[in-house]
Amino acid sequence: MNRIKDVPGYKNPVFKGKEERRAKVQANVAAKGFIPRELVPNKVSWFYSHLGIDDTYLQAESIDVISDHIIALFGAKVLAYTKMILLHSQLIWRRSTRTVRRSSNPGRLRRKGLVRRENRIDGLFLDKSTPDNIFHLETYRSQGSISVTASQQLRCYFVTGCNFPPASASSDRRTDIRTVSDPVLEKASENTLEIYPRVMWNVESWYGPVIEVFEVEGSRERRLVIGYKMGGTSKFFSALSNLYHFCSLYSAQ
Repeated sequence: MNRIKDVPGYKNPVFKGKEERRAKVQANVAAKGFIPRELVPNKVSWFYSHLGIDDTYLQAESIDVISDHIIALFGAKVLAYTKMILLHSQLIWRRSTRTVRRSSNPGRLRRKGLVRRENRIDGLFLDKSTPDNIFHLETYRSQGSISVTASQQLRCYFVTGCNFPPASASSDRRTDIRTVSDPVLEKASENTLEIYPRVMWNVESWYGPVIEVFEVEGSRERRLVIGYKMGGTSKFFSALSNLYHFCSLYSAQ
């Protein structure tokens, strides 16, 4: 098994105006009136600091969209409390970003909840990918529980449309990943930029998925890099999630 250093696979961009924009989000949430004013600072702070979401989303989305996500999450928590049920997921459609939130315990699978939502992400987006309509999925797990009365953590899914460069003429040489990638690759660390091309080249020459597993130094964490050709599999994301939950494992991101 390959070993890698315990460093992020992607660089978290520096968002210089984060606190100023956060204040505007807080004012926007308060102005909409759905959350009691005395609770707004705490809800905004929790959203920004404890969901594990990187600054790319917070910088790219509009103040209105972020505010609506915070309000929707608050509403879902209230609904879950009044109906004595686990926090229900919300599928929110906003411009180019689709956000799904789901509460869960690490390493524990609730078949009627988590699997159904992840199957839906597969069916709506990932399995329907075409060269002209491709989606990028990122997931984040919150730090700590969703509230003082509930031990579940919150897992967020962000699905966005990809923006690939125009296809170039085929060549006998190995594909340069930078010429065929979405701008999200700009966040990749140097180590990631060494691993991804190797997996991609193997995908181009092999049949079926290509899987590389890495042991993270000084921890029990394992990182998987999986590549497959478009249309080469279906329900892959939900099946993989189902497998590691069955093994009492969980994905941190």
